[in-house]
Amino acid sequence: MSDVNTSTNPGTSKPSEKNPYKDAVLNNCTALRDANENGTACYLGGVERDGKLVIKTRKPITNAINGNEIRGTNQLILQNAFKAAKLNDREVVVFEQAEKNGIHIRKGSPFANITLPNSYDLVDGKKVFKPNIVREFPKSSCFAFDENGKPMSPAGAFALAKLNSQRFNKVNKNRAIAHNEKTSPELKEKLYESNAYEHKKAIEYLTVTGGNVEEYRNKNIQENELKYLQAIEAKNPEIPTLEQQKGRAIAELKRMEEFKKEHAVEVPVIDATNTHNPVDYVGKYMAACKLEAEFVTDKESQKEVQSRIFQNLNKNFETNNYDSAFTFGAECEERAKAIISDFRKQSYEQQRGITNERPIVQERPEQTVDAISF
Repeated sequence: MSDVNTSTNPGTSKPSEKNPYKDAVLNNCTALRDANENGTACYLGGVERDGKLVIKTRKPITNAINGNEIRGTNQLILQNAFKAAKLNDREVVVFEQAEKNGIHIRKGSPFANITLPNSYDLVDGKKVFKPNIVREFPKSSCFAFDENGKPMSPAGAFALAKLNSQRFNKVNKNRAIAHNEKTSPELKEKLYESNAYEHKKAIEYLTVTGGNVEEYRNKNIQENELKYLQAIEAKNPEIPTLEQQKGRAIAELKRMEEFKKEHAVEVPVIDATNTHNPVDYVGKYMAACKLEAEFVTDKESQKEVQSRIFQNLNKNFETNNYDSAFTFGAECEERAKAIISDFRKQSYEQQRGITNERPIVQERPEQTVDAISF
């Protein structure tokens, strides 16, 4: 699907040099329509149970390096593409990201093109976004070389890259808490010290990978964090090797996985029975993926949603309005957020013993096809 390149599914043609973005969007929208029409879309199908259709969803596809979740229509594009290629991957990587972290991608590996508005021009004082084509490879197509030059799993490189990507997010959160006027002086100092440890780990990584340590020190370390960093470095001057750092990163990720297993809760259910609106229906599917929940619906709803999405895509194809498919994905993403917020609120109320007779996911008033922006 969607520019997928596999031995069993060659996908559509590569984007032309003349207008690669337009061709990529056209290919993506065509693939989205085709998967919907033939019933292979990720939000269709399921196993029959008690007169309902049940899809046991899996977590959304994310970037293997930084852990960022692919959003909206691009998430659907990737899920459909990997489902068509019979891949179990839930993580993807861009070629440049892999290369930067010493990871290689096997020749002829499957991929899917997505489009992102990562830059813009100012036209009459308004921002006009210029989308960028991003080629995503499944994590399973990646490898690294061991000390003997033999291919091996790059698990350590992925784990370390992900932890380093998340590191500065932790630093920023600590700073935000420290700048709160209600935060006590004692807690502020602990937060600054915690940030110093994160800075040390980042510097260790840059040191063994040939990064610009001086630039990092000048740009990212605040004065109130520097004194703690200097004390930590004086006490622990040795820099762990890259392999040692990878080992620690893997151990940390394993520890986090074990923690999740120990605190696992009952699999939640997102009910999309009698949901005929495409935004509501796909939004609930996306919410189910984020919660790793069961997505429950019925044949009539699936058939109606499938028909409406196909009709709307065809209508947009007639006017060359392919970007509307991405607007649709964004609306589904917003709907998913609202569903998850409501789900968590009700779960919290139930934990506190508050009686609540509302369904887990409430329906919005049914809309007509013409009222849907997609």
